[in-house]
Amino acid sequence: MLWLGVYFPGLPLEIFSCGAEAETALAVSGHQDGRERIDRCNTAASALGIHPGMPLAAALSLHAGLEVRARDRRREQQALQGLAAWAYQYSSRISFEPLLLLLEVGASRRLFGGLSALLETVERQLPQLGYQGQWAVAPTPVAAGLLARLQPGSRVSSRDAFKELILYLPLSGLTRDAAARALIQRIGLSTLCDFMRLPRPEQSRRVGSELALTLDK
Repeated sequence: MLWLGVYFPGLPLEIFSCGAEAETALAVSGHQDGRERIDRCNTAASALGIHPGMPLAAALSLHAGLEVRARDRRREQQALQGLAAWAYQYSSRISFEPLLLLLEVGASRRLFGGLSALLETVERQLPQLGYQGQWAVAPTPVAAGLLARLQPGSRVSSRDAFKELILYLPLSGLTRDAAARALIQRIGLSTLCDFMRLPRPEQSRRVGSELALTLDK
């Protein structure tokens, strides 16, 4: 099998901008560390010095006219469901996670003139739908999703090639769990290479069995 992962890092903003670059400064906010902060912002807002992670109050002090939308995860999920319906033309095996679409394309790539032609079609159509995505191809869905997030444009067809490629990717890329990320940082395991050097029982003891199972997947 061969999986295509398409990651949409700008989706929280694109659901409000409809894919068009707004002339007015636009940002999406969310809560982090007990404060409301900028989560995403468009080019017009960036030009004013506003950036992700900035406290909302500080952003508004830079530009009182900043249009702010609270992050809407339900609407993001609806957008992904719409994208999944569009992607059904390329694969009958589709799943999605937050900001990520996964398609099994090994069986259908011949129908589209090969993998390169299929990828070119996907890249051309996504902006027409109002979204920007970054993709990667790998033998498993978890691998495709990881590479789409951290090593976009990667195309690997074997597990051995994948293992070689991911050695120096950040271990924190395997999980979105804040507690697990804090633990990884505290025990000094920064890359997947660091983690893979440990014997399996030690992996589970250090960071828990769930993260080790994710690496297996």
